[in-house]
Amino acid sequence: MAKKREREIPELKIADPVSTSHGLVAVCGIGNKLMVYGGASKACNDADHINQNLHAGGGLHEVKWEKEMEAPIMRRLVNESHNIFVSLQQQAEKLSDTELKDYLIKASRHYRSVVKGCCWTLQYESEKIIDDEMKAHFEDQQQIFHLIELIWSLCEILYIDTMPGAAPIRQLRGWIRWHFTEGNQLATEIIQNEKPENHPRFWEAIYRLLLQGSVDEARQLFLLHPSCHIDSFTSLEELMRKMPQLANFVSQGRSLPEFEMKWRHWRDECSRRLKSGDFIANEHLENMAKILCGEEAVFHQMKDYCETWFHMLVSKLFYQNPVVKTMELQHYIQPCIDMYRGDNRMAQLDNILIALFEFDINQMIRSCCTYLDNWWFTAHLADLLTHSGFLAPQKLPQGLSMREYLLLDYASSLMSHKSLWPIGIHYFDFCPELGREYLELYLERIPLDTEKKVLKLLNICETRGLQEHAKSICKVMGKKCLKTKRVGQALSWFLKSKDSSYAALLSERILAEYCETGQFSHLDLLENLGTSMFLSSKLTFLGQYREFHKLYEEGEIQEAANLLVSLISARLAPKVFWITLLCDALPLLESQEMLINSQQTYELMHCVEELTKEISLIGDDNQKKMLEVEKTKLYNVRFALIRNLDRSIILEGSVKLS
Repeated sequence: MAKKREREIPELKIADPVSTSHGLVAVCGIGNKLMVYGGASKACNDADHINQNLHAGGGLHEVKWEKEMEAPIMRRLVNESHNIFVSLQQQAEKLSDTELKDYLIKASRHYRSVVKGCCWTLQYESEKIIDDEMKAHFEDQQQIFHLIELIWSLCEILYIDTMPGAAPIRQLRGWIRWHFTEGNQLATEIIQNEKPENHPRFWEAIYRLLLQGSVDEARQLFLLHPSCHIDSFTSLEELMRKMPQLANFVSQGRSLPEFEMKWRHWRDECSRRLKSGDFIANEHLENMAKILCGEEAVFHQMKDYCETWFHMLVSKLFYQNPVVKTMELQHYIQPCIDMYRGDNRMAQLDNILIALFEFDINQMIRSCCTYLDNWWFTAHLADLLTHSGFLAPQKLPQGLSMREYLLLDYASSLMSHKSLWPIGIHYFDFCPELGREYLELYLERIPLDTEKKVLKLLNICETRGLQEHAKSICKVMGKKCLKTKRVGQALSWFLKSKDSSYAALLSERILAEYCETGQFSHLDLLENLGTSMFLSSKLTFLGQYREFHKLYEEGEIQEAANLLVSLISARLAPKVFWITLLCDALPLLESQEMLINSQQTYELMHCVEELTKEISLIGDDNQKKMLEVEKTKLYNVRFALIRNLDRSIILEGSVKLS
């Protein structure tokens, strides 16, 4: 059994020159984090005030607590237990009561196996470490995991793996044997001696084995004594060998009353031999016989071999009342506690175990939160006990059930971790009252530092119907790309966010870039816009205009001509781009094949006239000089349109006069 853990309150000193005169102000960060700086509290949200402090020599300090989540062993614990938790929530919705009980036992054992695995890993790692401080840290972590497994396994015995009317002593005996191993270790050491009976702790080992209910192991060690052929030794050995074991009766399907009758006959025989003086010649034999008879005085004498009151509780019940029911255990606690109270051994762990035996689950969980300072343990245990029906769903003063309150805190502690935050989101999913609200708040604060992370966040939003948050994330990414002049990627993000204003703005930029270079950038994006092109009229034009170029390059000249005319007629393009479109029509107008009919020609002429009028209205001399080139282009287009109109009228054979 690990030493009792002494909880220390950590202190942190923050050296900040501003704080000496104005004190410190803290602002909540993500998860278990505070941003601390020097200044007056009334100005804690004033950005100018913060900047002034920073320029005055103050700093912005990041304060974290419960940093054990950053340790590799905790990441393993979180990842492995997460799958168990999610599976349990899913099964709880569809299983019947009987099936759910079996599944809860299975889930509880899986949780404990994960904790044990962490214990063994920590023990293995601590043995390799030379640095004393680091070794002490690993040993402290190992102790915490041992305590978690100790409490959890008792919860499983009392609340999860139970049967109506069954006696829990068999499971409690296993609980004690697992967590108090000194008797077995001592017996192993003694057996390796050439003369085990000469070992100074030979009888202590037997006492320890008997007190933890390991009667067969104690008998095997007892038989190594050279006097085992003497009548008193053989008599005691026979009593140990014939002691009825509840585990055997259960495995054979025999009833509890039958076991109780056999056990009482056996104990009466033990008492008869003890009273007849069979063992009076040897003090150790007499003590062993008294233990088998369950005499109260001998347990006081053997107090140090039990180490704790709960070990003593199980030892006494094993020999005094092995058929005790689970709900009756609390009535046997106080005498055992009184045995150890004078030794100043009572600690917070004892209060937790007392609350468990007294079925005061709320008190047990509160004590665990204070003592262990580990949200993982209390959150998962509270969830398990809620599903088992022992933790009532009544509301706390915060308006939440105990289960949800603990799950929210545990999930919040994960959200500040760079790799565990996706797991925290799954815990929010199973908090019916405030889980979604917490999730939305945290999604707004998660740093968007990598595209992989952003895609994961978008998937989270999509699967949970958080469309507005997904749009907000895409918009933020679009603006970040825009700041670094990655126009194509920015447009892609704005399309996902369905932001029509930014999509229109970037469409204009891409068109302006085309006017300068004569080439399109980001062809993959423009050619695969799909229905996104309808987000804004300018984006629609951009997509259709790229389609025109693609048709032209592929030799689909007639389709290209029809598309170009429809783009010009629809007036989707900015007016500054009309001349470019009309110039694109020049090779189509001058083609030997008639590609643009008379009606389409008239449409293009209307656009030329509209542009000519606007140019003539410009009075600024500098702008007039700049527009001379455009006038020349319009002249060439007008001339080509007139010739095309002549050809089209001749080919069409007639003209309808208006």
